[in-house]
Amino acid sequence: MKGETLLTPYRLTDILAVTLIYGGGEGHTCYVVKFITTFVFSQKFPPGGECLEKIIASIIIPGVAVLGAAVGGAITIYVYYRNSQLRRAEWLYSLFEKFFYQSRYSDIRRLLDYDAKQDVERLRTSLANHTDDQIEEKLADYLNFFEFVATLRQLRQLSIREIRMMFDYYLHRLGDYDFILTYLKDQGFEGLTDLVREVRELKKDVK
Repeated sequence: MKGETLLTPYRLTDILAVTLIYGGGEGHTCYVVKFITTFVFSQKFPPGGECLEKIIASIIIPGVAVLGAAVGGAITIYVYYRNSQLRRAEWLYSLFEKFFYQSRYSDIRRLLDYDAKQDVERLRTSLANHTDDQIEEKLADYLNFFEFVATLRQLRQLSIREIRMMFDYYLHRLGDYDFILTYLKDQGFEGLTDLVREVRELKKDVK
């Protein structure tokens, strides 16, 4: 009886039966693979010596190609992730250096940090009546810096965790002054307004 007529069942015990009848050699390999591929992958193979060649051409070579594509994809993802992390680190260092080592932000940073009543009132009056262009311009530069940080957050170049690690205190201080929040709204600092709100809400959750 030909092996072809035995390859009709769908249970594992039938594979063992095929193994017992066609023991060893290329015939064994061919019939077992033929059975699996016929009923699992719907592949058909010719009998005899052409079987192994068909297996190589239809299963092994495409399998190697798929494996190679998968490995290449994994490497690409890893490289992208690593480059993304490096880019984020560069952003963080650049922002840190600009904010803490450039003098253009130091006056407003100290004013909001120390909460000196006379200086805060002078800033409040200037924003309301436009009486001091210099201090108003410094505040605008300060707020534009954080608006840029908020934009990087929206673009997913920086995470909220990374932003809070460096600027949590200063963003929280902006929200401590109602007249600054009003100024943000009036001047269209939408990204910064949302960022300040998010930071303050996270601060409440921690407490």
